[in-house]
Amino acid sequence: MGSAHDPSRDFNPPSSSPSLSISIHSIPSSLTVPLRHSVLWPSKPPSFVLLREDELPTTIHLGAFIHQQPSPPSNELNKDSPPLLLPSSILTLVPERFPAPSSSLLSSLNALRFRKFATDSSLRGRGLGSSLLERVWETAKEKGVELVWCDARTETKEWYERRGMRVEGVEFEKNGKGYMRMVKEIS
Repeated sequence: MGSAHDPSRDFNPPSSSPSLSISIHSIPSSLTVPLRHSVLWPSKPPSFVLLREDELPTTIHLGAFIHQQPSPPSNELNKDSPPLLLPSSILTLVPERFPAPSSSLLSSLNALRFRKFATDSSLRGRGLGSSLLERVWETAKEKGVELVWCDARTETKEWYERRGMRVEGVEFEKNGKGYMRMVKEIS
C-alpha cells in the first residue's frame, strides 16, 4: 500500500544538532530485512524475520533515514554520486484486529498493528523510533484507525509508555523472549 501513502512528507524533530534531520518514507519490504535480522534476531537465519504479510497490498513498511548536511566532496569524482541510503530504523504496519476476547471493546475497534520495529543500535537516542511512531499515529488517523497495537519486548515497555502506549494483558513469551501487548487508542 506504499502507493497510497505519501512518502514525500518529512518529519523533522527538534535536534540538538541543526545539521541532522530525519525523514520517514514508505519503503519496499526488502529494505526492512537487514535491520530486522541484525537487531531483532541476529542468531536466526534472515528468513526468520520475514512476515507472511510483507507483500500484501495492505501492508506498509516505513523507514526512518538520517540526513546530515553534505560535507565537501573529498574528490571531484564522487560529488555527483549520492550514497546508497538504507533506513536506520524500520517497522511494518499491518491491518489486524486486536486479539482480545470478543467481549472486549478493544476487539471491536478498527486496528493497525506494527511489527518488526528495529533501530540500528549505534543510532538509538536520536529520535528515529519516536519519529516512526509519530508517523504511525498520523497514518492511523488518516485511515480512520481507532487502535494501534504491538507485541513489545518486555524490556522496552517503559519506552512505549513514554510515547503514549499502555500495557493490555499480561506478559507472555515468544521464541524465548518476554513480550507485553501494548496499545494506543487513536482519537
